[in-house]
Amino acid sequence: RRNYARFDGVVAVSRALYEESLGDGVQADRLHLIRNAWSGWYEPHTREGARSALGLDPDARVVGWVGRMLPVKGGDLFLDAIARLPEPRPVAVMIGYGPESARLEEQAARLGLRDSVRFHSDIPDAGRYFPAFDAYALSSRSEGLPIVILEAMATETPIVAFDVGGITEAVGGDEALIVPAGDTDALAGSIQASLDDRAAARERARRAAARLERDVDLGAWLEQHERVYRAVSEEVGGAA
Repeated sequence: RRNYARFDGVVAVSRALYEESLGDGVQADRLHLIRNAWSGWYEPHTREGARSALGLDPDARVVGWVGRMLPVKGGDLFLDAIARLPEPRPVAVMIGYGPESARLEEQAARLGLRDSVRFHSDIPDAGRYFPAFDAYALSSRSEGLPIVILEAMATETPIVAFDVGGITEAVGGDEALIVPAGDTDALAGSIQASLDDRAAARERARRAAARLERDVDLGAWLEQHERVYRAVSEEVGGAA
């Protein structure tokens, strides 16, 4: 972040990150807001296929978490929220890898979640597996506008998320359950609400998918990036 001010152009993927970058000293005329887009380049698994591939019971209640296992992604906060759910708990599936993997597995054991949490570090194209989830939880401490939210929207997976970064620029209260950042009690409560009222959760997920279809235009995203690249190239070329 300290180096951003030295760049000829900086792209922020959310309004929150745009404002943060201004605060980091990036000049406004070098800063561009281009929210992440979604291409839908792969075909998701069916619910049955995704559950079979992940070794899940077809009738289990399943909450998913997908991301790099780093402190900023809040895998530990997700586990804390799962531990707050009443028995019988849902199955919690964590897909990802990173330097926090072993520590998160130790945390799950310490919280008595050994039988509830399934870790998968070797799943490529994790977005294909979202249909296996009855709810997807985002527990990050910080974000821009994460692709994983767009993947959940594309597969009509009910979303529960901390209010961080550009999350509310992608989904609102009619399309997801958004809770205060870091509040694991609220995250647990919203996960439980999604599992208890499946009809309402599916309706929010349907609205989120419709918003993705309506608002996210890959062609416009590419054009915006090309304009930034051309402007930077012309500026640098002219200065040379």
